[in-house]
Amino acid sequence: MNVTLSLTVIFVVWGGWLLVRREMPLVYGLPILLAGLFLGGTSWGVALIDITTDVVNGLIDAVSQVVS
Repeated sequence: MNVTLSLTVIFVVWGGWLLVRREMPLVYGLPILLAGLFLGGTSWGVALIDITTDVVNGLIDAVSQVVS
């Protein structure tokens, strides 16, 4: 097992566990899970990061329109 695959497994399992077990799963578990998927370079990881980027950019645009 190479280092990237090992880190991917560790981050995905850790993030998944935090999503299920913590009181604030989105704050702790989701970023760790996304980091694991990103490290793995899987299509799921890339898709989730693209979706997250689109959502954040949409929120930034909405806030800037309300402010100005």
